[in-house]
Amino acid sequence: MSSEQSRPSQTSRGHDASSSTWSARLCKTNMVIVDVAEAGVDPLAFVHDLEEAGVLGSHFGGSLVRFVTHYGIERPDIEEAVARVHHVMASRSF
Repeated sequence: MSSEQSRPSQTSRGHDASSSTWSARLCKTNMVIVDVAEAGVDPLAFVHDLEEAGVLGSHFGGSLVRFVTHYGIERPDIEEAVARVHHVMASRSF
């Protein structure tokens, strides 16, 4: 698997580590779809708060939030994004 393909897996693992209630599936794509239903998170508010924290995601219908990695995104970038997601989740008022 190329490093480009492993980035979403790394991102998924970061989300899984943050809460056992998150559902993230590993796949060979540059997208990560996260189901925030069990965490009790409003996906629209979550996307908004993430954007304010500098992390772009998009509502993907229902309780799903989509994240996409792009060419040039490296491990430190993903680690920073995951840290910001953790911060948003810790300070959430969804």
